[in-house]
Amino acid sequence: ESMVKFAELILSHAGLTVAVETDPTRVIGSLGAFRPDLILLDLHMPGLDGIELAGQIKQISDFADVPILFLSAEEDKAVQQKALDAGGAGFIGKPLNARQLTDAVRPYVDLEDDGE
Repeated sequence: ESMVKFAELILSHAGLTVAVETDPTRVIGSLGAFRPDLILLDLHMPGLDGIELAGQIKQISDFADVPILFLSAEEDKAVQQKALDAGGAGFIGKPLNARQLTDAVRPYVDLEDDGE
């Protein structure tokens, strides 16, 4: 929960409009209302596997091309490959830091100029 708040704060500060859904079973329903340019998913969530959820998202034509980045400390290469095969565009390691998060999302969204 604190990681979610941290990511929301960092991305909002970078000029992005952020919508948070902490219940993985409600993500699909929330997507239609928000229409994201990028989706961040935890790889391991209670009740629903992030890989499974990514696969479900990619089956919806309106969201098939939306990049998905997985948040994870997962080091198992087979699990990482399974996540990529399910439609993931990449990984952001845990624990999160602000630079790592903004660097990871930068190729997919327009961030406000941070002076660099």
